[in-house]
Amino acid sequence: EGTLLAHQKRINDFSSLTEKHYLPSNFFGFLERICHPRSYFTEAAINSRESSVVLSGFTDSFSTLGQQVFILEEEDLVKNIKLSKISINKEGGVGFDLELSFNPGLFKDL
Repeated sequence: EGTLLAHQKRINDFSSLTEKHYLPSNFFGFLERICHPRSYFTEAAINSRESSVVLSGFTDSFSTLGQQVFILEEEDLVKNIKLSKISINKEGGVGFDLELSFNPGLFKDL
C-alpha cells in the first residue's frame, strides 16, 4: 500500500507539471494558417505564459494590412489585436507591429 501511494503521488506530481507546460511552438502552426499571402512577418516575440505575441512585419499596402487584421479578428483563438508602429518604406510597402493576445488554449498541448 505504501508503494502504491508513492507511485500515485508521483503520477499526481507529473500531472501537475504537465498542466503548467506551455508550448510556444504551437504559435507557428497558427501563424502559417492565418498569414495573408502578401503579408510577411519578420519578428515574433512570444510570451506563452501571458498568451500574447508581438509580431513585426510588412505588406505591400494598407489594404492588405486591413485584410490581415480582418483574418486575425475572425479567429476564435485571438482575444485582442492592437496595431502599432505603422510606417511606409521606400518601396511603398507598409511596415507594422501587431500585439496579439490569445485564449490560453493556443499554447497548451492540445
